[in-house]
Amino acid sequence: MESARDSTGPIFELLATLAWHEQAVNCVRWSHSGKYLASGSDDHSVLIYELQEGAPSAVPFGSNRQPNKEKWVRCAMLKNHTMDVQDVAWSPDDRMLATCSIDNSILIWSMDQLSAVMTHPIQHLTGHNGWVKGVAWDPVGKYLSSAGEDKAVILWRVDTWEIEEKIETPFEHCATTSHFRRLSWAPDGSLICATHAHKSKQDVGALIERKSWTNEVNFVGHRGVVTAARFNPRLLAKGSNSDFACCALGGDDCTVSIWLAHVARPLAVVKDCFDASVTDLSWSHDGFTLLSASLDGSMCFFQFTADELGEPIAPQQQSRLLQQKYGSLAGLTSGSTLVEDPLQLELEAKQKPAEPAASAPTDNSMDLLAKRITPLGGDAPTVFTLTARSKTKPTDAPTPSNTPVATLVARPKPKESSAANAVVTLVARPKAKKPDAPAAKKDADDDDDQPIKRKRTTEPPKSRPTASSMLSFAATEYGESSLARRIEADDREDVFPGLPSRALFSITVPLPRDASRVLECQLGDGFTSITCTDAGTCVWMDRLPGTIVTMAGNHAFCAFAADDGSLYVLSASGRRLFPCIALGRQPSAMEVSPLSSGFLLVVLGNGDVKTWNVLEPAAAVQTSLRSIATVKATLIRSLVTTSGQPIVTMALSGTERSRLHSFTFDLALKCWMRVADDHFSYSDFQTSLSTDAVVAADVPIGPLRRLQNASTHSRSAKHMLTGMTNMTLQRHVTRTHLEHQLAASVALESATEYKYWLKVYARYLAQEGDVARLEELCTELTGPLSASTVAPTLRQTWRPLVLDCPKRELLRTIVMPQMASNRVLQRLVLKYQVLLDEAAA
Repeated sequence: MESARDSTGPIFELLATLAWHEQAVNCVRWSHSGKYLASGSDDHSVLIYELQEGAPSAVPFGSNRQPNKEKWVRCAMLKNHTMDVQDVAWSPDDRMLATCSIDNSILIWSMDQLSAVMTHPIQHLTGHNGWVKGVAWDPVGKYLSSAGEDKAVILWRVDTWEIEEKIETPFEHCATTSHFRRLSWAPDGSLICATHAHKSKQDVGALIERKSWTNEVNFVGHRGVVTAARFNPRLLAKGSNSDFACCALGGDDCTVSIWLAHVARPLAVVKDCFDASVTDLSWSHDGFTLLSASLDGSMCFFQFTADELGEPIAPQQQSRLLQQKYGSLAGLTSGSTLVEDPLQLELEAKQKPAEPAASAPTDNSMDLLAKRITPLGGDAPTVFTLTARSKTKPTDAPTPSNTPVATLVARPKPKESSAANAVVTLVARPKAKKPDAPAAKKDADDDDDQPIKRKRTTEPPKSRPTASSMLSFAATEYGESSLARRIEADDREDVFPGLPSRALFSITVPLPRDASRVLECQLGDGFTSITCTDAGTCVWMDRLPGTIVTMAGNHAFCAFAADDGSLYVLSASGRRLFPCIALGRQPSAMEVSPLSSGFLLVVLGNGDVKTWNVLEPAAAVQTSLRSIATVKATLIRSLVTTSGQPIVTMALSGTERSRLHSFTFDLALKCWMRVADDHFSYSDFQTSLSTDAVVAADVPIGPLRRLQNASTHSRSAKHMLTGMTNMTLQRHVTRTHLEHQLAASVALESATEYKYWLKVYARYLAQEGDVARLEELCTELTGPLSASTVAPTLRQTWRPLVLDCPKRELLRTIVMPQMASNRVLQRLVLKYQVLLDEAAA
């Protein structure tokens, strides 16, 4: 259909005539991908067609039919209905086809593998007590709706094929009948518009709200039975009104009406188009063309513009909105199968209490609500329409109020500060020149000449960060000239700037039972005085040579580092544990492990990282940050865990902006691993997204989450919705993100987070039907039953534990219940249940 140059109407060109049905054709439906066309007929069959390349078949001899211009072939025939097929509907992902008939049944067919003749549907639904004349899929993929001559609309759950709700209230008084009952879902899944409704002595189109399944609002105005409803498949935006829907109705009164959500009256009411009842409606993919069919044998073509309807939002944005609202698997369906083993029911029962609310809307998920508007005409009844309601913007998980934030300030050398200030100030200054030391000192003392860079301050923390808060950072976008520890990984001798000297500073060391001690350093003439006080009482004192620039401590020991590279380690009571350790270079950062563990971490100016267990004593890690500081970088924070594992966070500057990356040093592989960045911002399981698939409150708080909260930059909703245009690629990115979460949890030795992400990963693979990765995961967790049963993909040395958790127990209690959420995988579940039983015997 193209616009004609010499006339106001379009030019219609017949491309092909498909004449395989033996009797009247009642309905045709395109698949969402456009690859297939399905038709239902009075000959009790449904045919599936596909366009192929090449020349079309020749017209049979003696036929007066025009030759086809396109080659359409019949690739499948579905035969199981015993009477006329009235309607067909494709699932949102085209994996299933629903067909209904006046034999009172609804059949569900799997489209994964088509064959020439298909006689065995995967489901046979028989809930109606009369002819079934209309079916429609929920765009989320959770429900299938059907309308029957028994004056009822039934909502079927796709996962179990059980009846969710049977609605009869607005239909029982509709006395007349028609050939079809075409019902339609709103593109955001919040409403379903049903036909053949009768309320207050008027024929109406009934709007039924999702989840509550109540009919509070109706389309009123047609003078006959409403026979067909069809929502525009695209959500629209116009001016300040965004994300509203458009719906078309057709009736026995030969009238077509079009309704917009943000307008108080219907956009158009066409009364002089047909001479008989409207039988079907269909919108084009772009949302601007409406075609309607009538029993008088004609079709009408309506063309709209963006000024009239509004501008359709991008398909990827609409899909993204569905996933944010209903979960990452919105729009995906899988064939439901019969239970073959009692184990499947047992695992399903275990799964239900812990099942997330994915694909189920929240109580306030209705974005399209209805209100009463003005009548169609002077003597017309009152009309209803839809209005858009704005959604609450998602917010990230709140940071605990007691989380300390590292304050980094670029400023001149400060004068004497108060002893109560426990915030360590890091100052960036040029390396001192040996010949001109007096001049350099003069420049440093001149406050007016020293440039002030961006300044970020917070209230000083009341105590030293505890083990549960040491991994919390301030997530800020760092520019090229921000913060004090910016370095450039080149051939210069010093990679990180040294720490400044201060006349007086102190820290608070937490002790058991909410007790604490204060360590204070006071600079003297060529020495530093150390004082340890408890509740104002001096516990011990010491005098260290040189200028102490940083100190740290925990329950078991404390450490002091001087600007000449000297390191002093003392016990909690002030006893010297070692002679002065010569680091050879001034430190840029120093941290101790929390609680009573004995690990001490020092980052030197040349990028070297050293970790010791001072209580054993033994060296734990000796490595360098030069290997990961390949671009301009700023050292934001460093810490060491109770197992001696160092973790650092750096802002790596690129061409556009800086990105926060967090690294941990793997003690087994002896290398740095990046465990947190913003590379997975397009994943559906990114905790900063508002989705029911992963509720932020359910994600355990551990090292991984704290690091990723710091490393994830906030992005605008528009950018998040338009940045990823390939939804298939996005699902692969989501899977990769979950695999990264598992590996990072192991690298950070966080067992709680590992269990959580293992559960999410197993459920995602189950819903995707990814049998290959599920097999690999289950094989790794099962391990060899004997020396001769080691799988080729299994590691040569299988370890029965991961983070002190038995792998087979994880398979039994976490992975298998998630696999059971998809009954298609029940044979795979049974296989590994048998292997686990053999291993336990």
